[in-house]
Amino acid sequence: MIPEEETERAARVAAYAARWTKRFNEINNAPQPPRAGGKKLAVTGGNIETTTSTNRAPSQVTSKPPTSASGAKVGRFGGIAKEAKRLSRESEISKKRLRAESPGPESRGCSAVGSPETVSSTNSSLTGTTHKRSKSNSIARPLPISPSEERRALPDWYTKIIPERINWKKSSKYGSREAIPKLSQIGSLIRVAKETNGRPDFDKIRNEIHELEFVRVTAELLRKVDLLDNRRGLPQLFDEEYKDDLRVPWDIEADALELYNKWIQQMFDPDLLRGIITQPRTKDKSIQKKGWSFDPKFDRISALYFGHGMLVNGQWWPRQICAVRDGAHGAPMAGITGIRDKGAVSVVMSGSDYHNQDQDDGEEVQYCGTESNEPGRPSDATKFLILSLENKRPVRLMRSSNIPNSRYKPCRGFRYDGLYDVVEKTLINKDKHHYRFHLVRQPGQAPIRYQGVEARPTTREILELQNAERILGMRGGWD
Repeated sequence: MIPEEETERAARVAAYAARWTKRFNEINNAPQPPRAGGKKLAVTGGNIETTTSTNRAPSQVTSKPPTSASGAKVGRFGGIAKEAKRLSRESEISKKRLRAESPGPESRGCSAVGSPETVSSTNSSLTGTTHKRSKSNSIARPLPISPSEERRALPDWYTKIIPERINWKKSSKYGSREAIPKLSQIGSLIRVAKETNGRPDFDKIRNEIHELEFVRVTAELLRKVDLLDNRRGLPQLFDEEYKDDLRVPWDIEADALELYNKWIQQMFDPDLLRGIITQPRTKDKSIQKKGWSFDPKFDRISALYFGHGMLVNGQWWPRQICAVRDGAHGAPMAGITGIRDKGAVSVVMSGSDYHNQDQDDGEEVQYCGTESNEPGRPSDATKFLILSLENKRPVRLMRSSNIPNSRYKPCRGFRYDGLYDVVEKTLINKDKHHYRFHLVRQPGQAPIRYQGVEARPTTREILELQNAERILGMRGGWD
């Protein structure tokens, strides 16, 4: 789909250049008193020339414009001509981007931008004139918009960035140029994988994605290397529309999609504890436990929704509060969160006292609700799961490394393992309205990532966790 902002910007630039040219022509055509050796600018066919007049002859002799030692034009109106040329170049850059990123008019049943019958050229913008262009010579747009692109349109903050205008030397806010080769590496690996006739080296791609998770990026860096572009970036690994028959392992698909989702939401900080404040719980510095809270300046994502949202199967966090920050769960301590009168949205399997009767069989789970402190009614958390059973809404399930006797738990931290249906409930304690629920994993999801090269957390994530523990002076106080 053609970005309206790009079209409007190209039109504004062309109009601005035309206004400069009009003003230039008005000044140039104004009557000037004759003087010896006087010079006057003239516009002929879009080219700027100088005319030299003398007192001895009424005729004007046309000569080439004077130039400096560097070859730049000089004269009374040199600044106006330079500004007009700069605006024309920007207009041309915008037009080229539209040609490269927009679909052909035949594929979508619409006309080209600016109409193929009347299109302004670069020189025309300087002279204020237009010329006709035949339909056969209309702007070519060979890449049609696919349904995947319609579903995953690039955000405005990304499309508005023009890499050609970024001055990397003058400002560090755009990121370090040293990161560009690292970010470009994944694109090169994908391109090589598509050219190896079914024998790509996916281990390199897998390791590269795990490394990119902890590379500090900026919007300008991502735009520079086109990592979010559907045809040149990460979507080539997880979207069937752009794989070109490349059989990507399912764990690489998930990790590439997770990284894409983070960047598309402008989550550029790779710190595991971004948005989290750690502080001692007591004055005794010998105690290794820390207090955890949210940074009030950090915008958290709400977890009050049903389904995956922007989460990906296998996504991992060092602590439950980090999962709350990213909208996977709704409470830093509680194991069940939900929406009143609608049902549970997420549950966490852990080793707390409430869940001493939990049973983890991977695809099927026995999960206990909370005991009620009020006679005659179940707890609010238990009500959420009862409503999910009645409404047949799936819940997100996360596993903690503290689950006892489970082969499916992560070795550290918390991991999202997909959607589960609540299919049955069993009353354990009538007085406390304590229930145990039978949860079954929905079919069609990727496998649980608890073993092999597909396991989460990855080796790189564990290394990053150990570095953070060393910096904070903590030993095993994360899970």
